[in-house]
Amino acid sequence: MPTAAGIHQKDHDILVFGNDLPFVPSKRYTCLYGSTASDGFYTSSSLVRCKIPDMALPGRYLFNVIPYGSDRAVPFLDRRLIHFTLYNECNQAECKGYCVGAICVCPANRDGSLCDQTRIIPKVDREILDNEKVTEAIEGQPFSVKMPAQVRLL
Repeated sequence: MPTAAGIHQKDHDILVFGNDLPFVPSKRYTCLYGSTASDGFYTSSSLVRCKIPDMALPGRYLFNVIPYGSDRAVPFLDRRLIHFTLYNECNQAECKGYCVGAICVCPANRDGSLCDQTRIIPKVDREILDNEKVTEAIEGQPFSVKMPAQVRLL
C-alpha cells in the first residue's frame, strides 16, 4: 500500500500493491484519502493506480480502495488501517543544506529551517584553576562556579 508522496506529485498516480485485488469490468476503482475520493484504475490483480486528489492539502489521510460499484473497501491483509501522507517537500533551490524528504538537513556550520543562517560556534575560554577552594566544594559551605556562556549573535 502507498505511504507518502510530495505535494508536487499531485498530478502523478500512486501505486497500490495488493494480493488478489478484485477485478471489475470497467477497471475503475475509487481511492479514498480520508473523506476525499479520487479515480483509481485496475492494472492487475496486484496493482491499482490511484490519482492524488487535486484539492488535497499536506497531511495524513486514512487510505482505502473500493472497486467501482461496490460499497466495501478492499480489506487489508493484516486488518490494520493504512494511512497515506501528503507532505510539503524540501525545495533544493532554497535549502542551503541537503533535502531529505520534506526536511532540509543542515550541515554543522548552518542553522535555520532552510539552513540559511550561519551557525556561530562559540569560542570557550578555559582556565585551569589551581586554587582548591574554587575547584572543590564542601557540603554545607558556600561555593562559586565559573561556567562558560554561549552568546549567539544573529
